[in-house]
Amino acid sequence: SYYAGLVAKHWLEGVAGLPVEVDIASEYRYRRRPSVPGEAALFISQSGETADTLACLRMVKQQGMPTLALVNVMSSSMANEADLALPLHAGGGAMAASPGRLDGTYAGAAVCSFWPGSHWRSV
Repeated sequence: SYYAGLVAKHWLEGVAGLPVEVDIASEYRYRRRPSVPGEAALFISQSGETADTLACLRMVKQQGMPTLALVNVMSSSMANEADLALPLHAGGGAMAASPGRLDGTYAGAAVCSFWPGSHWRSV
């Protein structure tokens, strides 16, 4: 998911003109950074149940940041807790990573990059 986030960064900055930072959820939670008005958080998860990523989602929601989750499993905790969830349709989350799953994640990131700029100011 981290590498898919790097591809999403490229697209979101290049296509939508948005400033983007990519972090691994387990590291973001312990990093001190200033909050930016109008920012949003995009979470990418195969299963939607990864503990570090869920904890990070909950943390940014407490800070009032809008959240979007790209997940394979729409009944997952992450899909239910995010403000908006988009299905990747790249297979169930309990299986190993594969090129098809990565392609599905890229497709989800591409959808986000073409979302009208008024919906995202920074991610």
